[in-house]
Amino acid sequence: MTDVHHVAGPVKNNFLLHVTDTERGEKWLVDGGALLSIIPPTTQQRLQGPNSTKLKAANGSDIACFGHETRTITIGTQSFVFDFVIADVKLRILGADFLAKNYLAPNHRDALLINLEDFSTLPAEHAHGITHSPVNFVHQIDDPIISCWIHIQIY
Repeated sequence: MTDVHHVAGPVKNNFLLHVTDTERGEKWLVDGGALLSIIPPTTQQRLQGPNSTKLKAANGSDIACFGHETRTITIGTQSFVFDFVIADVKLRILGADFLAKNYLAPNHRDALLINLEDFSTLPAEHAHGITHSPVNFVHQIDDPIISCWIHIQIY
């Protein structure tokens, strides 16, 4: 496998997004590539131990789950009630399920969430401090996009 930094060079801009819950002051990573919206467990939940449900990370590793919790998150002046999965993650994640249910689309260039019902916007910010690239590896031999690109370049 080829490391993406060797293919594309170093990442100069970080276009990952965070939103801040204006009621609790908590930051949430906006990750439309995550199927589920997830919150980390509390100390008490960790002491009680995980349940039998497991999630799979993008790298294939198991992620222990600790249940569900319905929470209200306020972004800007708009509040959303949602049932979050409690799992062994470091960051609070707003995933595709949250975005789809609330008809929101991330605008990574301008650091906004767009409400697709009325095209109003909700504040976000670029997620500084996230040091890893969301794309870890590109396997050039098996990747259909790379194969197609190589084919076009040859002919």
